[in-house]
Amino acid sequence: MTRGGFVGLMALLLVVNGCAGDEARRRRIEGDTRYAAAERAFSTRAHAEAERLFLEVGVDAAAASDATTVALSAYRRAQIREREGRFDEALALYREAEGQDGTERAAFAAWRQAKLLIEGQGRLVEGRAALKRVIDTYPTFSAADKAAKYLGTRRQDAERDDRRNDVEIVRWMRAAADRHRDATVGDNLLFFAAWAQIHRLGDLGGARDTLRSLAERYHVTPLLDDALFLLAAIERRQGRVDEAVEVYEAVLRLRVDQDFLIGDFRARRLDDAALAVGLLHLHLRGDVSAAIAAFRRVIDEFPTSVFRDDGFWGLAVAQATAGDEAAAFEALRDLLRDRPDSRFSRRAREVLEGRAALPRPDPASARTSLAHPMGKGEL
Repeated sequence: MTRGGFVGLMALLLVVNGCAGDEARRRRIEGDTRYAAAERAFSTRAHAEAERLFLEVGVDAAAASDATTVALSAYRRAQIREREGRFDEALALYREAEGQDGTERAAFAAWRQAKLLIEGQGRLVEGRAALKRVIDTYPTFSAADKAAKYLGTRRQDAERDDRRNDVEIVRWMRAAADRHRDATVGDNLLFFAAWAQIHRLGDLGGARDTLRSLAERYHVTPLLDDALFLLAAIERRQGRVDEAVEVYEAVLRLRVDQDFLIGDFRARRLDDAALAVGLLHLHLRGDVSAAIAAFRRVIDEFPTSVFRDDGFWGLAVAQATAGDEAAAFEALRDLLRDRPDSRFSRRAREVLEGRAALPRPDPASARTSLAHPMGKGEL
C-alpha cells in the first residue's frame, strides 16, 4: 500500500470511529434523559407515564445486558403496582427484580415482597418466612437489617398477643445471629431480639443475656451504645446498681476504643451515660466522691451537652452532701452563668439568696427514662 493509501485508510477509520463514538454518546444521553424523566414521573405519581418510561428503560437495559438497570425497571414498576393496590402483580414484579442480579436492589426486592405479604395481603406466616429468607439470603445488605428490625418489633393485630409466636421469633433471631455473626445483620438480629424480649415477652433476664452477647461480639457498630443503654437500664431495674454503673462506663469507653479502630467517632449517648453515672453514684450508691468526679466529667468533657445544667446541679448536691457548702454555692453560680434558662435556675437562685436549703440526695432523682426501658423505651 502506498503512503497516500495508508493515510487515507487511517482517516477513514477515524471518521468511522468518530461517528460510532458520537452515536454511543447520543444513545447514552437519550437513555439518561429517559431514566431521569421516568424517576420524575414516579416521584410525582404520574404512574402511566412512569410505567411507559421504565418499560423503555428496561428494554434498552436488556439489550445492553445491563441486569442492574433491568432490575431497577422491574422494581419501580412493582412499586407502582403496590401503590395502586395491585398486590399480586407487584409481587410478581418484585420477584422479577430480585431474579436479575445479586445487588442491593435484589435484596430490597425480597424485602418488599415480605412486607407486602404481611401488610398488603395479610399472609402473616408466609410474610415472616419471607423476612427470614431475606436475612439468610442477603445477610450483608441493609435490606436484611430492615427485615431483622421488622421481625423483632412489628406485629399485626391478629398476632399482637401471640406469646408463642414471639418466643419462636426470638429463638429464630438468636440462632440466625449465631449463623451470621460475621455479617452486618448479626448485631441487628441480637438488638431487635432483645427489644422483643423486653417489650413483647417482659423477659429482662433473657434480654440481658442477648445484649451482653451483642456487646461481646460487636465492638464497632452504631447499635452498640443503644444496646449498652438498654443493658444498663435492665441492670438498674433489677437492682444491680454497680453493674449499671459499669455498663455506663463502658459506653464512655467507646470514645477510646472506636476512635482507635475507625477514627473520630462519637457515640450519641456519651453525655447521657456520663450523667447517669453521676446520678447513680449520688442518689443510689451514696458514693459522694465518685459522684463529684462524674458530674465534673459531664461539665468538663461535654461543653455542648444539653445535660450541662444537670451536671452543675448534681455537682452542687454532691458538694453539699460532702459538707462543702462553698463549693456547692460555686457550682450553683456556675450553673446560672452557663445555663441561665435552665429548669434548675429558679431553685439555684433561691438557694444562693438564702430562701431555700441546699438540696440533698434523693433516690427518686435517679428514676429517669434512662432507667426504665419498660416505661419509655430507648428506641
